[in-house]
Amino acid sequence: MSDKKLRIGVWLTNNYKPIIGGGFGYYEKIINELKLIKHDKFELIFISYKIDKSYFKNNITYTINRKKPFLLFSFGLNFILTLFFKHIFKVTGLSLKNNFSYVDKQISKQLKSVIDIIYYPIPLPYDQLFNFPFIYTLWDLGHLSTYPFPELSMNGVFENRHNDHISILNKAIFVCTESKYGKKQLIEKFNLNEEKIRIIPIFPSTIVESSINPVKPNQIQETDFFIHYPAQFWAHKNHYNLLLAIKTLINKFPHLKLILSGSDKGNLKYILSLIKELNLEQNVIYLGFISNNELKWLYLNSQGLVMPTFLGPTNMPLLEAAYLNCKVACTDMPGHREQLGDYAFYFNPANPENIASCIENMILKDKLNINFQSQFNIQNAVNNLATCFEDVIPIRRCWGNFDKIF
Repeated sequence: MSDKKLRIGVWLTNNYKPIIGGGFGYYEKIINELKLIKHDKFELIFISYKIDKSYFKNNITYTINRKKPFLLFSFGLNFILTLFFKHIFKVTGLSLKNNFSYVDKQISKQLKSVIDIIYYPIPLPYDQLFNFPFIYTLWDLGHLSTYPFPELSMNGVFENRHNDHISILNKAIFVCTESKYGKKQLIEKFNLNEEKIRIIPIFPSTIVESSINPVKPNQIQETDFFIHYPAQFWAHKNHYNLLLAIKTLINKFPHLKLILSGSDKGNLKYILSLIKELNLEQNVIYLGFISNNELKWLYLNSQGLVMPTFLGPTNMPLLEAAYLNCKVACTDMPGHREQLGDYAFYFNPANPENIASCIENMILKDKLNINFQSQFNIQNAVNNLATCFEDVIPIRRCWGNFDKIF
């Protein structure tokens, strides 16, 4: 039996920015925690195409070399061809990853002397090596679990996402998901072996930490009476039914304001036109993309977070609100109840009257559980991940550096 530590490559994603939303908050926090792990059975090596050495000065890193001419040529040509057939001829079912096999193989040759397995902290359908052992992360099966919203079903998105999932999930040694309900969905919809699914609970971002000082957005007055919804403008975020609920609520709360924040994903123009059509310009304030400092101020001063999304199983803002003692009204789905239990007020997201009634209860009633306690925290996530890394050792040790494969 080898007494060497298993070398786990933590895949760093270049150009992953705050504007992406909750995914960035998760990524930033989990990487910060992984930097601190020291273990007698495995070691973490942070790998990427570009690495900020000052950020990882106390950690082992490896920069992947893809500057060789044949790599760049293959990468560029395949990328162009794929985009050409996907967007000019509208050929569906094509995935960018399928055209990177040559590059994938050459990069895998580099890595096999550096690491034994890759851990992907976030879902990466187009940025993954398929010719190397890996542990994958998957947060949702939205294309199967909710309605066929455009961003989940059109222009080949459904086909690409589904084909990617079939390939990725079955090739992964372990699949990390964020909740018990997420695990249940993986088993039901992809018939995955229960033993290879690991729950790494989602957790609130760094916004709940004392180092983040709240800052009031300029568009809001100190005296404003408001609820808020931080969400990017996708169709599945369901701003439509929320606005209909607000139209009803202002009959009882004429001074109530709804604060919307988040970047545009194609649906903003429609939602802004709907606000005007419903004569809600005085009751809805759109802030655009805001900083964590501003978002924290909203949590601390709001009458409550409202989240009518159609997509789960879980959502990070619910935890952020609860940890900051902000009331919550949200979609009634198993993952949300797993996150918040009796803390939240739950509604049917397709029923504006039900949403309005739930928000009214949230505003008028005291919090259901002021001392919020949850298994959805960073410490449980890190502990479960360390166990996952330990459990992969006897599996990965069954073969060497797979020279024959290349």
